[in-house]
Amino acid sequence: MSKGNLIESINERADAGRWCKRLYCTTCAARDLRAALAVHSIEEIVDGLKAINHDFILENFDIFLFAAVSASRQSSPEDTLESLGGTPAAYHLKKAIEHHAAGLERSRKCAERNSPEALLALRQAKKARQLEASQPHRDLKSASKNIKRQILDLLNSLPEESLIEVVAGNDFEISKRAIGGMVFSKIIDRIRAEKITDQERERTKFLAREHGGHWLKLDKIISRSEIKKQSLPTLYSIDETPMTEAFHACWYAAAAHLSAQGQDSINWLKATPAAPFLEHLSFRLGNQLFFIRIEDIDGLVEGPGNRTGVLSIAEGTGGHACIMYMKQLTSTEWRPVAPGWGLLKIINEESIDPPSLISEDLVEISNWEIQDIAVQVVRGIIEEQGHEVESWQGSPHLNPSIWYRKDGVKTWVIVRACRYPQQQASLPIEINSLRQKFETNNFPGEYGLVSLVGVDSENQSDTDSASNKIYRGHMISAQFRGLVSIEEAVANDGSHSIDLAADLLDGLLHDLDHALTRSEVVPDTFIAKTCEGGLIKVQLGEIMLRAEEWDDFMRCLIKIYGAIAYVHVRKNFDQLLVRENGQAGDYLIFEAGCEGSFHRVEVTSLLPKGWQLGKTYTRRWHEINAGKVVTDFFNSSDLKISKSVESAVNTFLNNAASEIP
Repeated sequence: MSKGNLIESINERADAGRWCKRLYCTTCAARDLRAALAVHSIEEIVDGLKAINHDFILENFDIFLFAAVSASRQSSPEDTLESLGGTPAAYHLKKAIEHHAAGLERSRKCAERNSPEALLALRQAKKARQLEASQPHRDLKSASKNIKRQILDLLNSLPEESLIEVVAGNDFEISKRAIGGMVFSKIIDRIRAEKITDQERERTKFLAREHGGHWLKLDKIISRSEIKKQSLPTLYSIDETPMTEAFHACWYAAAAHLSAQGQDSINWLKATPAAPFLEHLSFRLGNQLFFIRIEDIDGLVEGPGNRTGVLSIAEGTGGHACIMYMKQLTSTEWRPVAPGWGLLKIINEESIDPPSLISEDLVEISNWEIQDIAVQVVRGIIEEQGHEVESWQGSPHLNPSIWYRKDGVKTWVIVRACRYPQQQASLPIEINSLRQKFETNNFPGEYGLVSLVGVDSENQSDTDSASNKIYRGHMISAQFRGLVSIEEAVANDGSHSIDLAADLLDGLLHDLDHALTRSEVVPDTFIAKTCEGGLIKVQLGEIMLRAEEWDDFMRCLIKIYGAIAYVHVRKNFDQLLVRENGQAGDYLIFEAGCEGSFHRVEVTSLLPKGWQLGKTYTRRWHEINAGKVVTDFFNSSDLKISKSVESAVNTFLNNAASEIP
């Protein structure tokens, strides 16, 4: 910048006099700065704008905006832009004009979306979609049982590879739309196993076009699988190149800038400079996700990854793919080029203002987000156990999910997520090729299954909870039983090994998370499962026994009902734990057992007044001790029943309402 430049001179006076530089200040209207610019002609201000460079504008963007507005006082910003020619000021003014126009357009669209006519149209469209989606169910309901049985017998008798051909080429007494739901599970298995033929694809497209329903869903799944094969990066094409020292400084400045813009409202998804790289940074703001690639505007410093990776993850999650141009000021100092958050859309480089994209809508999280949450849960447990995690990634299409060192041995982990009460997830199709590849190098494999359920009671209805819907930005309960060998996972087809005690324990822990969000007291509870599958549930606090008699009471019920598994939770208010930070808190003990399996989990509050303040927990301990349960609970030879226990048991047995079938 030239010496004696007008804009520089005014900026120095503003700094010396501590003038307000906020363009839209509602306190003083920045009158000192406005007055200093007002005494100069438009031509003088334009000449001053032409003389300043990128560095000055980035460091003094407010002064730049004031000067641009003052230069446009008798015309428009567009006229001023034209008079600036190809100068740096013209570039930044153009971006500012686009940013302002985008804000006006967003406001217009928001008002349009929330008009009475638009809201009525949305409600009508939603009702129409609901009627359309439920039509196959009504078709099936209106058909006679004999007709449904005949069609089911016919479909079950056909080879799977002939199902689509037979349905497409024949007429039935039930609509083909309804039949789509009857064969969906068989066809989807063929798609996942990549056994679908070209002829089946064409027939499915025809059925989707003519009948919709499950056929349309199958056609979309086939199309997505084809796109993923062609465009998604594979396990071996993700950029695992570490950041250079020069780019790390750029990355750090970008992350710091976004943190300052978010003012503690940002929830970071990726905020570590660790490979592999689909995106450099990602965060959630409200119910929106943002995935960011950082690039040097001058092209002198390059970072790992590519734009395709950011686009793929944004598409998979329904998020926003962003580019963030950075300008190097010194060897260690970087600044974003674009105003505000510094984010632009990757596709067309239009400005993005994250807060304006937040809505009040409930946004159900995608399978990609579910997978990423599961990976973070497993990674956290591995690190808590003192192991070194070398890399991780949260894509459901890429494997392995985690690499870490276990006792010095490089170990790979496949992580899968399921929505409670499910206890199984599909293993990747390439599982055998992964085992062969890594076992050749003596890299053992492990598998982790995480059970997730939404527990945000204030915003989630009972219907949503029953359908396992989890909403973005709302609370989630996650249960993880630990890692197993990849061989055991394959043997169990991606599910947990059969452990009735662990199943009961997971359910009760999810109930705890749900109770905490409602600020409810967690009752002392006992649940036993019979060999017929029935559940006996007792709230121990309601029986007239001392706490030390509860074990005898529970063992009596196990003996009487022939229970094969149990779980119980009790509060230990008499004992206060002191943790590292010196705070004391109440804790809950969960114990669950069945033949050959015993689980004990302590859930602790570190708050000064225990569960009575905030009702949240921060630490869990989990131990498994097979065989202990047989001695402690299922072996009744040493059971001594006092009169008070006998009376409580008889009272319970006489109260049929206490038994849950």
